[in-house]
Amino acid sequence: MIGVVVIHVNWLYLEPVFLSPDHTLNWIILALFNIFPRFCVPAFLMISGAFLLGNEKNKDAVAFYKRSIRKIFVPTFLVVLILGVIQILSNIISHQGIINVIKGIVFGDFYALWYMYMLMGLYFLVPYLIRLKEGLSEGQYTVLSIVLMLWAMFSQATSSQLLAYSNGVCFSFLSYFLLGDVLKQKIVQGW
Repeated sequence: MIGVVVIHVNWLYLEPVFLSPDHTLNWIILALFNIFPRFCVPAFLMISGAFLLGNEKNKDAVAFYKRSIRKIFVPTFLVVLILGVIQILSNIISHQGIINVIKGIVFGDFYALWYMYMLMGLYFLVPYLIRLKEGLSEGQYTVLSIVLMLWAMFSQATSSQLLAYSNGVCFSFLSYFLLGDVLKQKIVQGW
């Protein structure tokens, strides 16, 4: 949680610095302050994967989706609705267009909510991932997780996604989700 707070707080200061990089010692130190807390998104996804994919009850899609709608989808919808209304009213008052706000909401680039859009995509896959895991050996599941991680690294390094909830972003982070479950299994088994 500290990493998430640091990323969002330091970006307010660091954005102008990164928009005009000069590669001085000051710039390098500030870049490190931006890089080190980046572990937080993979860590959250690995923890989520360890708990969600390791729970047999989550194989029941209807029951899982009922819980997820209440815990993830409804709160995200309410936050997007509240922030959207506030941003639209603010733009109207300041005589700015609202089309960028609507595009941000639709394309998942609205404030820092891209994570929630991506997480909803992963939650949708949970029951199917548990069934997939049951159909694979432990070794196959581990290899699949590692291959997906390599694909995600290549994909994220060479492309950009237009939709935060698109298959590209969701599947790029899927590997962390799976690896969290793999690591939990390895730890429980004592490696």
